[in-house]
Amino acid sequence: MAATVKVIQHMEVQIGNDLKEMGSRTVPDEAAITGEVFEVKKSLASAASPNEFPLQELWASGDGGIDTFDILCFEADADCLIELKAGADIALLNVAGGVPLILSTDELLGSSVATDSEATMDLIDTVSMKNNEADGTTIVGHLILLA
Repeated sequence: MAATVKVIQHMEVQIGNDLKEMGSRTVPDEAAITGEVFEVKKSLASAASPNEFPLQELWASGDGGIDTFDILCFEADADCLIELKAGADIALLNVAGGVPLILSTDELLGSSVATDSEATMDLIDTVSMKNNEADGTTIVGHLILLA
């Protein structure tokens, strides 16, 4: 499936009398996608206790015919964690509810605790979400992968 993805990103912060801005409000980053699209929405109940983090797998390599991706878009309706795995390497990102996370790569820096010469870029093979709340909140996560 061919598609054109347009992403408009803008950030501004007022620090005293100084306005800091990044990105553009009107000029989108565009990318032509000629491969597959994978989309899933899943819900996840809250933790039974503060030290439990229920995990919901959203995508594993091969799901929907996609082994790798060019763009990852994730949004949840409440604060949660997103877990990106590349083999044994794991990255956990805190995602604010209602704020999309957009990645333009499917690689993680593996062996990042090793020396720079030992670190490698490894393909993400699993995307999951974790609900780190113990207050009865059920979250709904929406993932779109573009290959």
